[in-house]
Amino acid sequence: MYSCTAWIFTNLIFSSLIPFTKQQYKPEWSSLDQRPLPAWYDESKIGIFIHWGVFSVPSVYSEWMWWAWKGDNPNPDTVAFMNKNYPPDWTYADFASQFRAEFYNPNEWADIFAASGYKKKIEMSSADASNSNNTSKTDEYIKLRVVGQDNSEVHFKVKMTTSMGKLKKSYAERQGVAVGSLRFLFDGKRINDDETPKLLEMEDNDTIDVYQEQVGGSC
Repeated sequence: MYSCTAWIFTNLIFSSLIPFTKQQYKPEWSSLDQRPLPAWYDESKIGIFIHWGVFSVPSVYSEWMWWAWKGDNPNPDTVAFMNKNYPPDWTYADFASQFRAEFYNPNEWADIFAASGYKKKIEMSSADASNSNNTSKTDEYIKLRVVGQDNSEVHFKVKMTTSMGKLKKSYAERQGVAVGSLRFLFDGKRINDDETPKLLEMEDNDTIDVYQEQVGGSC
């Protein structure tokens, strides 16, 4: 009976505090500008976004490798590299089966980033990378999902030589930095500065990190 009463009493106190501790904002700039910035966002002057995906397999050009290979204005060196090293029917999705991350070293990454003075890290960003890197619960695997031009999907579970969790721990122990993850939503077109708010609205059937050869990646 005591524990039940204590539970009810505690929850009543907590409930009564919510209106006083949770600030409400209106969808207006004058209201939104009053919200306090998180300390890590306000005080952290350097952030690092990591682009790491199946484009690391050929290790040519950059994370825009597909666009340089199959885009509207192909890069001659990239095309020549692919013609020399891969068969004619090779697709971007085929790189997924060769993605091993065998040289991944979280402590080395942490040393380099800590030396830069960074305070915010976004891991495994996928922007125009055409694949989704999702770690398992044990952080021992990266799950890859690549969708080709014919909408066929290729799924792989790649075992990591060193777990993603150890990388997070290394970061946290170095400087107590904020660690997060980010995936870009695909809307089928590039977004320009002159787009109207209506055009920037996401469609209901949001497709996350899906590769579309006809537009050159996930945007």
